[in-house]
Amino acid sequence: MRAIRSFVFETANKITFSQLPEIVRRFLAEQRLSANVFLYYLECYDKTEHAIRFLKSLDNNPRIKEFILRTSPETIEENRKIVENPPKTALARAVTDCPKLGAVKTYTPFDEQYGSDHLYVSNIIEPTECTEADMQPFFKRMERTYGLSEAVLYYCDVDFFGKVIPYVRDLAPVQQRSEALGYPFDEAETLDLQPYGSMVCITRSVAGPRWNDLTLSVDILHDGTYYDPSPYYEAMKALLPGIKSRTLLRVIPNDKEQAAIEASNAEAAPLIAECSAFLSARLSPADRQTMHQCNYSLAPKLKKLAKNAGYSYSFVWSGVFGMNKRLPRGHYLSILVTSGQSHYDTTFHLNFDGLGFSHALTEVMFAPTDQSEFDACADAFFAAVRAFETGFASKLDCLYDPTPAWFFPND
Repeated sequence: MRAIRSFVFETANKITFSQLPEIVRRFLAEQRLSANVFLYYLECYDKTEHAIRFLKSLDNNPRIKEFILRTSPETIEENRKIVENPPKTALARAVTDCPKLGAVKTYTPFDEQYGSDHLYVSNIIEPTECTEADMQPFFKRMERTYGLSEAVLYYCDVDFFGKVIPYVRDLAPVQQRSEALGYPFDEAETLDLQPYGSMVCITRSVAGPRWNDLTLSVDILHDGTYYDPSPYYEAMKALLPGIKSRTLLRVIPNDKEQAAIEASNAEAAPLIAECSAFLSARLSPADRQTMHQCNYSLAPKLKKLAKNAGYSYSFVWSGVFGMNKRLPRGHYLSILVTSGQSHYDTTFHLNFDGLGFSHALTEVMFAPTDQSEFDACADAFFAAVRAFETGFASKLDCLYDPTPAWFFPND
């Protein structure tokens, strides 16, 4: 089994992308560590291809074209100018400055009829001669000058604890989507999310500050023995003062372990179904969203209910809250509450989690319109969970072999 603990530092705009590589190098030097593999993924929009697709869509839909001509005709003219005089892409500028980045490639989505407006350069699939030293003079340009939509740097195969487990590319989600949707397998799909292992990863995205971060990932199991990554976390934290962080755990069973988990899952299925039916019978979900903005707060009520019920409480990010209770054999009951900024609805989830398995026991959407209604919905959910725990928690806890103390569920 492989287990990787990741510490995600939400750098946002507090520390710029160009400053982070130096922080990584300082961290490695101070901890006397080596990163034996350097990977990168740079992406940009292809404005010309986007303009071609836009104009083609108007030609295929006269009604939309008529609407655009009436409301914003300048949009059509702007896209025509782009097609007639294609601008240089962000990656074309980057490769001009640093030719060792390699060839610019087009990301082809599974639904090819829509074409693609994303380009990328990377050494994840095909190695290049480009090193971090080659890219270093251009880190500042990657922040804004080029106009990249995404930039990711990976410092892989770090020898934490004096040991190295080589990084791996996770192609399973791509294969599963290919089989489920019936389109050709493409190993470049979600390429930036594929590498995992002991590494430090820096990400910058135009999607917003939330997606700009530095992630420290450490293999915590070596030959079945657990190694505490806390000293490495504290060392990185000291180099990123004032930066919030969250922790994630990834568990990858080997084939034998996966077979044993699947056998246990099959045995657990009847009881899991009984648990879900018990909870469903005690919870009355809303028929639909409110469809108008509502005013109520989640945190004060959830924090109080979690404490009274013996659950830990955490604010994950805007509108998302996590609560966990550890059972005697190390497994967890996990509650996740999600609500958008306008509070059209609030959804409560209850999962049963442990080493290598996770079962969704219930998911219920409420549509409160004010604070008193939300409080009543939250009370009803926790009352149902309390009744469920009385009748089923100990039975669930005995379904699987004990989960080790280092395990925790992700929000």
